[in-house]
Amino acid sequence: MQFTFVASFIAAAAALVSAADTGLVSFLAGQTSGSTAVTTLVSLVSKQPAILSALSSTVGPITVFAPTDDAFKAFLANPPAGFDATNATQVADVLSYHVAATLFKPNSARAFIDTLRPNPSTGGSPTQIRADFNSSASSVALYFGLNSSNVISSSPVTLQDMSTMKTGNAIVHFIDTVLVPPTDAATTASAVPILSTLVSALAKANLVSAVTGAQNITILAPVNTAFGAINSTVASLTTAQLSNVLTFHVISGIFRSTDLIAAGASLSNVPTLFTSANLTESNDGTTIKVAGAGNTNPAKVIISDVLIANGVVHVIDTVLLPSLSSLGVGSTTITTSPTVSVKNGASAVSAGSVGALAAAAIALML
Repeated sequence: MQFTFVASFIAAAAALVSAADTGLVSFLAGQTSGSTAVTTLVSLVSKQPAILSALSSTVGPITVFAPTDDAFKAFLANPPAGFDATNATQVADVLSYHVAATLFKPNSARAFIDTLRPNPSTGGSPTQIRADFNSSASSVALYFGLNSSNVISSSPVTLQDMSTMKTGNAIVHFIDTVLVPPTDAATTASAVPILSTLVSALAKANLVSAVTGAQNITILAPVNTAFGAINSTVASLTTAQLSNVLTFHVISGIFRSTDLIAAGASLSNVPTLFTSANLTESNDGTTIKVAGAGNTNPAKVIISDVLIANGVVHVIDTVLLPSLSSLGVGSTTITTSPTVSVKNGASAVSAGSVGALAAAAIALML
């Protein structure tokens, strides 16, 4: 009887140690049915020693964004260009984008989450996910580039390391779409029809490689109608002058909408990659406007915080202009009036000028 008790005690202790050794992996492995089944995720993690070890040994704080089996099924049926599911390095790169060394609990309308994936396009800083919290609907959407994923449900997990007796916390957010690290600015813009004029202008000015290769930048991207409003001026510019106008739309450093609003009601002398002129920025806590010396009306940010590999993009409704004298084309300012419509208090590009992808992007990102 005593032997049986001791054997049972040892077996129970071993089970506890085993559970502690596997930590989050043990929890995830238990999610095998229903809408939050993550057996594919667990299978992929088990083949990644570094990620498996990190998830198994941590006592937190840690957040895991766990794509469901349905999410992985859709992802593997239509993977991103160049992705090879049999390439362990590529799989590890995607999986590391689903883990954050913090407890993410939505408590603000918009947040940016540092993941464990080092971003080679920003000098190795963490690759971020944008999280938008709709308090009225109690829903959370995660944004990466032009794509999004919804949080289906969330589960807090208490972790304990039996060897040190340390305890900690984790949270698992089950999501309906696999997160993919954002791509570069040129590739992102090329996928949005309302930015086709900008893409063409970058090519004409031989700036595609420069924009793609730059690290830690903020791009203010005018929509097609914005270029159309000053078409005669744009057509008269030399390649060098066009290059100056376009680099006037690129700020060195990553400035999210939350950063700009937190900085106060206005910023002056914001330096751009066109070193001869600076921008001014203003906001009322919600709407952000930007202008150059050549603008009589400021540009309004109509889509904010599109994450790209090397920074962030804000889509604007007006082309930004430095003083035209600095471009060598006279000193006259130009009034621009691109066609926009207003919905729910926020500017949106007229739907008639937007392709299906861009329409979806606007609906997701406003």
